[in-house]
Amino acid sequence: MEHVPSTAFSTLLLIDDSSEDRETFRRFLQQDSKSAYQILEAESGEQGLQRLDQLLAQSGCDLVLLDFYLPDMDGLDLLRLFKQRALLGMPILILTGLEDEQIAAQAIGLGAQDYIAKQQLTAEILQFAVRAALRQAALYQQLQLTNQRLEARVQARTDELQQVNTKLHDLNESLKISNQDLEQFAYIASHDLREPLRKVKSFADLLARRYQGQLDETADRYLHYMTDGVVRMQALINDLLTYSRLGTQDLAKATTDLNQVLGQALETLHEKIQQKQAVVQAGTLPVLQVDALQLEQLFKNLIENALKYSRDDAPPQITITAENRNRDWLITVQDNGIGIEAEFCDRIFVIFQRLHTQSEYSGTGIGLAICKKIVERHGGTIGVTSTPNIGSTFWFTLPSATDSSSTTIEIMGLE
Repeated sequence: MEHVPSTAFSTLLLIDDSSEDRETFRRFLQQDSKSAYQILEAESGEQGLQRLDQLLAQSGCDLVLLDFYLPDMDGLDLLRLFKQRALLGMPILILTGLEDEQIAAQAIGLGAQDYIAKQQLTAEILQFAVRAALRQAALYQQLQLTNQRLEARVQARTDELQQVNTKLHDLNESLKISNQDLEQFAYIASHDLREPLRKVKSFADLLARRYQGQLDETADRYLHYMTDGVVRMQALINDLLTYSRLGTQDLAKATTDLNQVLGQALETLHEKIQQKQAVVQAGTLPVLQVDALQLEQLFKNLIENALKYSRDDAPPQITITAENRNRDWLITVQDNGIGIEAEFCDRIFVIFQRLHTQSEYSGTGIGLAICKKIVERHGGTIGVTSTPNIGSTFWFTLPSATDSSSTTIEIMGLE
C-alpha cells in the first residue's frame, strides 16, 4: 500500500502508553504556528494498528509518532508490522526515554525517519522534526509521481517505437518483394529483347554490306545510327541482365585470393589499359570468403570506370590498396581522372544515373550500380571521395576472414 497524504491539514497518529507524554506532545504541536495538525491517539501497539488502518481507509495518515516501549510490543515490532503493510513513504518518528544508538540504527533500518530521546525533547525540536519528516514525505511522493509519469512516457514511447518498427518491417518486406519482382521482370524483359535486337542488327549489317557504295550519304548515316543504337541497346540489356542476376542468384562464396581475382580482371582489360597507356599499381590483397566471379566484376567495373573518365592531359594512374581494419577490409581504387563534384558522389551508384551525355562518355549508367549491389550482397559498403580535375578514390569494405593474408602492402606495376 502506498502512503497517501491528506491535503487540508496534516493528520498525525500519536502512539504512546503515557497519557502525560501524549498531552505534552499534543501541546507542543498545537503551538506550532507554521503548521496545522489533526492528532489522533493510541495507547498501545494493537490500538495503534487499528487506528492506522481506520485512517488509511478514510482520509489517510501523514505521520506517526511512536513510543518505543509499549505495553504489548516494542517500537521495532510495530515498525515491522508497518513494513508488512507496505506503507511506503509514510514518515515514522520514534520517541523514547532511552538513548540507545544500536536501537536507533535498527529503527532507521526498519523505516523510521528519526529517533528522538524524550529527555531532550522541546516544542521547537518536535515541531522541527515533524515538519522535516513531512517535507521529506512530500518530496518522496513527488519523486514517486515523477517516476510514474516518466515510466508512462517511456512505455508510451516504447510502444510507439515498436509500432514504427513493425511498420518499417512490413514496408521492408513489401519493398523486398517488389524489388524481387522488378529484378525478375528486368531479367525476363531483357532476355526477351535480345533476340529481336540481334535480328535488327543482323539486317542492318546485311543492308550495309549489300548496298555499300550504292546509297547516298544520308542513307549511310541512317544505317550507322541504326547499328550504333542497336549496339548501345545490346550493351544496356547485357548490363541490365547482369544487374538483375545479382539479385536472383545465390552467392558462390569460397576462400578466394583477391590478388588472383584482380589479376583476372586486369587481364580482361589488358587491351584497354594498353590503349590508354595506363599504369596500374596494386598492393597485396587479402584472402576472403567471397564470390570470385562477382569480385572480378567489381574490380573490372571500377578499373574500367577509371580508364573511361581519365584526363586528356595525363595518362591514367590507378592504385589499388587494402587495409585490414580487424572486423573488415577497406579496399580502395584510386585514380587521377576528371573527378566528381561532391554533390554527385552518392548519385552515381543509382542505376541509370549518368553525369555526362552519351556523346561525351559512352556507357549504360549501370556499372557502378552493379558494384554497389555486389558489395552489399557481401555484407559491405561502398562509396567515393573525389576532387574535380584531381581524381577519385572509390572504396568498399568486405568482412574479414580468419585466413586473410598479411597486411603488408607491396606495390607492383602492370605495364
